[in-house]
Amino acid sequence: MCSAPECSGKGSAPAVKMCLDHSICMSHHPDRPPPGFYCRDCFLTIQRLIDGRDVAPMFVDISHPMKDVSAVCDNQKCKSMDRTAVAICFSQDCASFNGTDNRPTRYCSQCNKVNHQSRLTMGHIIHAEPPSPWDMDYETQNYLVKAVVSLLQEARPFGSSGSGKDLEEAHRRTMQVLDDGAGDEDVDDEASLNEKRLISRYGVWLLVGLCTPGKETDPATFGHMLSMLFQWFNATTALPNDKTGTALEKLKSEYIPDWLQKVYKSHPDVFVTCMLPNPPDYAKVGGHWDMLLPKIDHIKEGLNRFFCLVPYDAVTLEVWERVMSQWMEAINKETEREELGELKSIFCKIFDPDMSPLGFDAREMYEFISKRFVRTSAEVQHQALQWLQKLCLMNIHIPLEILFEMANNGIDSLYKDGADIDPKGPALVTGVTCGCKTEEDILSGTASASAPSAGGGDTLIEEDAEAGEEENLPVISKEELNLTCYNLMIDVINSQMEQQDVERHVGLHGPSAQDVLALVNKMLRTPWMQAINKCLVDTIDCEDLEEDEEAGIRAVEELLTDFMQMVHIMVENVIPVDTNFGGDDDDDGMDPNNATIHSGDALGEKSGGGGPATMKKATGLSQFMAVLTTMQSTGMDRSRDADDSDSTSSQEDSDEPFVLKVEEYPIPLQLVYHLLLR
Repeated sequence: MCSAPECSGKGSAPAVKMCLDHSICMSHHPDRPPPGFYCRDCFLTIQRLIDGRDVAPMFVDISHPMKDVSAVCDNQKCKSMDRTAVAICFSQDCASFNGTDNRPTRYCSQCNKVNHQSRLTMGHIIHAEPPSPWDMDYETQNYLVKAVVSLLQEARPFGSSGSGKDLEEAHRRTMQVLDDGAGDEDVDDEASLNEKRLISRYGVWLLVGLCTPGKETDPATFGHMLSMLFQWFNATTALPNDKTGTALEKLKSEYIPDWLQKVYKSHPDVFVTCMLPNPPDYAKVGGHWDMLLPKIDHIKEGLNRFFCLVPYDAVTLEVWERVMSQWMEAINKETEREELGELKSIFCKIFDPDMSPLGFDAREMYEFISKRFVRTSAEVQHQALQWLQKLCLMNIHIPLEILFEMANNGIDSLYKDGADIDPKGPALVTGVTCGCKTEEDILSGTASASAPSAGGGDTLIEEDAEAGEEENLPVISKEELNLTCYNLMIDVINSQMEQQDVERHVGLHGPSAQDVLALVNKMLRTPWMQAINKCLVDTIDCEDLEEDEEAGIRAVEELLTDFMQMVHIMVENVIPVDTNFGGDDDDDGMDPNNATIHSGDALGEKSGGGGPATMKKATGLSQFMAVLTTMQSTGMDRSRDADDSDSTSSQEDSDEPFVLKVEEYPIPLQLVYHLLLR
């Protein structure tokens, strides 16, 4: 209001000028320092009294606060088709022209351009929407990027107030290491955290509204903000259903998904890079990257951040296949067996066939592993089998039909001994770590793993191993690697059948029995398996073998022993056991060592009739071979009976050499043949 004592409005007239000259201000109020505020009439009066002096520099135009921010143009003569207000003019000329009561004027895009194109109005102070950050100079662009990141960092996970939380404690330790034991941070209550979470919405609006990347966008600059947005998703997950939680959830589900899909279509490599376990340095921002945590905690927090994007359609099938192979290799290399329990809850939620938020069926979910068995090398298959082992250790149930399909495809690739490898197929994932730093690394001045350089532009961190890392890998023969793959296949299938409580000892009519026998038979038919067998036989009596040759033979023998033991377990689970043989069905006191092994049903329909072959139940591998011998003798007896009944055969036909066609016999007999042959 006007501060002049002789004002006609008696102190109620709105001020339009502010005076900074002390001689004028103190002439009206000797006890009040500048500035002084004057209405239009008092300003004109002072201008007449001070004749001959230029009072314009002494007075500054002021605008009153806006009561309501109009969403449409304030120009009464606006003829634009889109009247949405996009600019605010603080000039008194525009306020007087539009009758806004000495308050700033809101203009649409067209009116703002028309009213400020003359030489008189070009000096008006205008607050308009900022230009695209990709058109700004480097310094201004840097300010905007820091503003977006800082606003998004205002969001903190629900329940993070208090000093007892793990992440808060880790952050405190980090600051003590970096600041040499600086003072404790103030603890915010949940109410102030809710205010900060609401403030973080402005970072989302700035990023989505202004920072959509173009063709010339620097991937490092945009990736820095995008990675912070992914961290914001993690920080705002699992919020309570209150005002704050509802507002943020609406923003995540309605405002961001379409923009994320647009970003992935234009910059897929940057999008995927920000989800990797060890992204470039520009993407290591916020969350666990700002703390000193053990490697397993870094992996757990990174997986949480990745899986928090699943419900919002940010993780498509293509993104899933590209990212999960990197994460599985990071888990395979960076986690110990006893640490996998900490990741179990995360993986069980994602890989659950009924409750998974991915929206993929089981075959699509495991496609990133399945395709690594189709026309690929033994190295690629070995790596994928290690991933499957990690999933088994976390009690993830993998559909058996998918596992058998993987194994059969892998055997087909190994059967041809690398002659049919697809050069465009999946490559070996190498050089993947969690990329974190521990307290020991900070104190010693070294990093546990160096992040890949961001100078590669949009190129995704692909599967190129460092030379030093490759040199440290143990050198193993092709036969050892192939046998290791076979052992891992059987181990994974046995583990899954045990976890899924597949019924055992039910013969060929049981679940997956035919698949089990066919798989083992297919492994034994592999040509290089016969070559290994011949090589071992030839070297039995050799005494002049070199040391490395003896070591290789011992390694192959150990792998073959493991292979036969696992085959024993797998086939034993198929063989039916009748504990009531030799007594009444109601006799519960039957000695379990006298059991019936039914092999008649296991011979298939081609075997013909006949009762079950019986034997005493033995233990270990001897029982297994006894069962196979019994099955073989039963099949030979039936073949002999069939030959004796063929009375129409001529003497000439009987003199012809007999050619055994193993593939014409049922799978169980083929298995017996190949086992005895090996």
